[in-house]
Amino acid sequence: MHPTPAARRDGARLVHLGDVLEDHLVGAVVGWLDAGGPGVAQVPGELAERVFNPADYAD
Repeated sequence: MHPTPAARRDGARLVHLGDVLEDHLVGAVVGWLDAGGPGVAQVPGELAERVFNPADYAD
Protein backbone atom coordinates (compact mmCIF):
# COMPACT_ATOMS: atom_id res chain seq x y z
CA MET A 1 0.00 0.00 0.00
CA HIS A 2 1.29 3.45 -0.86
CA PRO A 3 0.98 6.20 1.71
CA THR A 4 -0.54 9.50 0.69
CA PRO A 5 1.95 12.12 -0.46
CA ALA A 6 1.43 14.07 2.76
CA ALA A 7 2.02 10.97 4.89
CA ARG A 8 5.10 10.15 2.80
CA ARG A 9 6.53 13.61 3.52
CA ASP A 10 5.93 12.90 7.21
CA GLY A 11 7.98 9.69 6.99
CA ALA A 12 5.40 7.01 6.12
CA ARG A 13 6.66 4.20 3.93
CA LEU A 14 5.19 1.65 1.54
CA VAL A 15 3.60 -1.39 3.18
CA HIS A 16 3.63 -4.76 1.39
CA LEU A 17 0.81 -7.20 2.19
CA GLY A 18 0.50 -10.82 1.16
CA ASP A 19 -2.25 -13.43 1.27
CA VAL A 20 -5.14 -11.03 1.81
CA LEU A 21 -7.70 -12.48 -0.60
CA GLU A 22 -10.12 -13.82 2.03
CA ASP A 23 -13.24 -11.66 2.35
CA HIS A 24 -12.58 -10.60 5.94
CA LEU A 25 -9.00 -9.60 5.07
CA VAL A 26 -10.10 -7.64 2.01
CA GLY A 27 -12.55 -5.86 4.30
CA ALA A 28 -9.71 -5.11 6.72
CA VAL A 29 -7.63 -3.61 3.90
CA VAL A 30 -10.57 -1.47 2.77
CA GLY A 31 -11.20 -0.33 6.34
CA TRP A 32 -7.54 0.53 6.81
CA LEU A 33 -7.47 2.56 3.60
CA ASP A 34 -10.70 4.31 4.55
CA ALA A 35 -9.04 5.23 7.86
CA GLY A 36 -6.10 6.78 6.00
CA GLY A 37 -3.80 3.83 5.27
CA PRO A 38 -0.01 3.77 5.76
CA GLY A 39 1.39 6.58 7.85
CA VAL A 40 -2.05 7.76 8.97
CA ALA A 41 -3.70 4.70 10.51
CA GLN A 42 -2.13 1.70 12.23
CA VAL A 43 -2.09 -1.60 10.33
CA PRO A 44 -5.10 -3.56 11.62
CA GLY A 45 -4.23 -6.51 13.82
CA GLU A 46 -5.56 -9.07 11.37
CA LEU A 47 -3.23 -7.68 8.67
CA ALA A 48 -0.12 -7.24 10.81
CA GLU A 49 1.07 -10.81 10.28
CA ARG A 50 0.61 -10.40 6.53
CA VAL A 51 3.04 -7.47 6.22
CA PHE A 52 6.29 -8.52 4.58
CA ASN A 53 9.55 -7.04 3.35
CA PRO A 54 10.19 -8.01 -0.29
CA ALA A 55 13.94 -7.81 0.34
CA ASP A 56 13.54 -10.92 2.49
CA TYR A 57 12.66 -12.82 -0.71
CA ALA A 58 15.40 -11.43 -2.94
CA ASP A 59 18.05 -13.76 -4.27
